[in-house]
Amino acid sequence: MGNHLAIQVAADGLHCVVSKNGIFSTSCSLSFNSSDEASIKDQITNEFETRGFFTTDFDDISLSWSSNKTTLIPNVVFSESDSKSLFELCFGASEHGIDYNRISELSIVNVYEIPDWVKRYFVLKFPRIIVQHEGSFLLRNVMNENSFKLKLSIVTYNSFFLLMISKHNELIFYSTFDYQSHDDILYHTSFVLQQKELLNEKGNIDLIAGVGSMPEVLTRFTENAKRISELKLFEVNNPDNYIIKAHQLCV
Repeated sequence: MGNHLAIQVAADGLHCVVSKNGIFSTSCSLSFNSSDEASIKDQITNEFETRGFFTTDFDDISLSWSSNKTTLIPNVVFSESDSKSLFELCFGASEHGIDYNRISELSIVNVYEIPDWVKRYFVLKFPRIIVQHEGSFLLRNVMNENSFKLKLSIVTYNSFFLLMISKHNELIFYSTFDYQSHDDILYHTSFVLQQKELLNEKGNIDLIAGVGSMPEVLTRFTENAKRISELKLFEVNNPDNYIIKAHQLCV
């Protein structure tokens, strides 16, 4: 596995982990002081130079970009269109660039928006870097695990969360929702289970912290999940370094 730098980037911050042969050694996190592109790049440069990331000879470097505008398209549909048209059909016009990742395990394509500066900056610094949407990394990881039993994967960020549902080694649901408190996450999760006719089934919930996630949101969700009839049969887990491990699977 070698020396690996995994970078998570969101609109409001960044998280990095260095691992050697799968063992985590160094980590850092940034909350961006501004939404200005130049200011963000200066902040990242200062942090990476301080930690020597630019001079370290990494065997693998991966970056996941997280955003709430991400959609899955079947291969057969994607082949008949283009990423920009498909994105605009789902979300309307975007001021950012549109990119996509093929996920061969599921015969789907993840189409999403990503600010142009993200790829320009990191590819210039690390020419061999793998850049994908965070959902793409996570989907591969979810399907690589034992996904026969019903499992919900909930990844929380600053103002939105990603919900994935798998069962019988198939992906049942993938979407993002805005939220203001843990109650919103509980509501949307319960509603999706109702819509998918998955009530009164036992299963697991992997509750995962993404960039910008507030610890109290995860704590309150875990405390209150047992009080919600649609979720009382689920066991809630908080796996450590879940997203970073998903990076390692894809390099």
